[in-house]
Amino acid sequence: MSLKVAIFNHKGGVGKTSLAISLHEQLQKQKGSCIVVSNDKEGISEEVFDFYHYSEDVRDFKSDAEVQIFDFGGFTSKDVLDTIAASNVVIVPTLDDLNSLQSTIDTIAEIKPYNDNIIVIHNQSKEDTFVEKVIAENFDEEDVPVLKVRHSKIFQNSLLEGKNIEEIASSTGKNKFVYRNIIKEIKDIAEAVSYFE
Repeated sequence: MSLKVAIFNHKGGVGKTSLAISLHEQLQKQKGSCIVVSNDKEGISEEVFDFYHYSEDVRDFKSDAEVQIFDFGGFTSKDVLDTIAASNVVIVPTLDDLNSLQSTIDTIAEIKPYNDNIIVIHNQSKEDTFVEKVIAENFDEEDVPVLKVRHSKIFQNSLLEGKNIEEIASSTGKNKFVYRNIIKEIKDIAEAVSYFE
């Protein structure tokens, strides 16, 4: 049985693709083969990462990979909702601005009837923010856990350089030190996702 992970939020720019690429690396190490499938034409291309594939209707994409990560653009369609329903877990990335949070609340409310295995990822987290409080006020804390990923340029560098974050982090001793916490946070998310298998 393969592990299917959907990454979705109506809001753009919340880190869906960066998270998909970072999780790919960790889940491939844990489970073996892993691919990322996107329905977003404006997303990155297979030329940047050979494991990243575009499909207009992701239900038509066939793969024998042990892990399938679906990186959805911010629009809802029948194939998106069908894939969310068939996924083991849905990750909803967000930022700590009000626009992103409102979109996150709306997104969770829309997808919860299809799949209630939801994890919110608070991207670009700074020290103490109100993301966890807002999510807890709108949904049961145990129902929708919130994990944090701190603010870092490593995600943008990963996309620009076509390298995964561990390649960048391990390229120098300084990078190993500077990015050690980011790597741990992504590993923690991959571990949390694995619980839903």
